[in-house]
Amino acid sequence: MKLKLMLKLSSVVSCGIISLGLLFIAREPTAFADQTLNAVIASVNGKAITLLDLEARVKPHRKISLADVTSDSSIRTLLDQMITENLIEEEGKQRQLTVNQSDIDGYINEIASQNSLSVDEFKRELQREKIDFDEYKTKVRLDIMKSKIASVVFREGAPVSNEEIDSFIKQNSELGKTGEKVKLRQILISSKSRSVKEITTLTEEIESKIKEGTEFSELANQYSDSPDAHDGGLIGVVVLSELNPMIQDSILLLGEGETSEAVTTERGTYFFHVDEKLTGTTVAIKDDVRRMIENQKLQEKLSKYFALDIYKKHSVEKKV
Repeated sequence: MKLKLMLKLSSVVSCGIISLGLLFIAREPTAFADQTLNAVIASVNGKAITLLDLEARVKPHRKISLADVTSDSSIRTLLDQMITENLIEEEGKQRQLTVNQSDIDGYINEIASQNSLSVDEFKRELQREKIDFDEYKTKVRLDIMKSKIASVVFREGAPVSNEEIDSFIKQNSELGKTGEKVKLRQILISSKSRSVKEITTLTEEIESKIKEGTEFSELANQYSDSPDAHDGGLIGVVVLSELNPMIQDSILLLGEGETSEAVTTERGTYFFHVDEKLTGTTVAIKDDVRRMIENQKLQEKLSKYFALDIYKKHSVEKKV
C-alpha cells in the first residue's frame, strides 16, 4: 500500500549565502589509501554540516565527493534541505519552542489512523517500504517544530487597511451588488477515472463524517478534487441569484454553517456548505473581505518567512 506519511503543512524554499573557504577534518587513518577527508561544506549559526553528514543522507547510499556537491543538482538540493532543517532547529531554540515525545506520538497516531492502521501496523508498513522508523520520527519532529514556528508567525498577524478592503470590493464587482450573498464552500468528487461504486463509497464516507461533525473545510482538503481544495473548498462570497440553479436549489434553505445533501452532475458529486449569509454592502461583507485578505497575506507572509526571512535571522554559510 502507498502510505500517507506526513500531515499537510507549508512548504519551504531553500536558499543560502555563499562564502569561500574549506575546513578539512581528517578521520583517524588506518592506512593512507583509506584516509577520508571530511570537509565542512556548510554551517548554520556555526554548526557544521560535513561531507559525511551529507553522504549519510543520500538515498540509495553511495560515496560522494566535493565535486559531486558542486556539480550534482540532487546533492545540492539535499544540502539545501539539511540547511533548512538546521534553520528550523535554530529558530525553534531562539523562540524557546520544544517538541516532546507526546507531540511525536500524537502525530504518528494521527498518520496511522489516516491510513486505517494501528501504530504497530504502520511501523510494519514503513518497514515494507524500506523507511527507517527512527529517521521517520526525526522528520516528524522537524515537521512539528516547523508547524509550531508557523503558528507563532500566524499569531503575529498581518494588518489590513480600509483602503485594501475598498480596493478588493471594487475589483470584485459581485461583492458590491445588492441582494443576498453567501460565503460558499464546495467538495467535488470527480467522476473522471472513477467507477460509480467508488463515487458512492466516497460520498457515503463524506456524509458519515459530516453527520459526525467533522469540519467541512477539513473534509474538502482531504477529499475534494476541486482546485480550491487546499483552501478548504472556499469558493468565496457570491450573489445567490447568480448561482447555477442547481446550486441555488441545494443551498436555498440552508442556514449558516449547514451543508447540502449530495448533488450529482456530469462532472461528479458535489457538496456545498454555507459559511455565512450576507445582505447588501453591509459591514459584515467588509469584515468578511478583511478576513479573506488577512488570510491571503498571512499565507504569503508564512511562505516568505521560510523562504527568505528565516535566513536573514541566522548565520548561514555554504562553503562549496
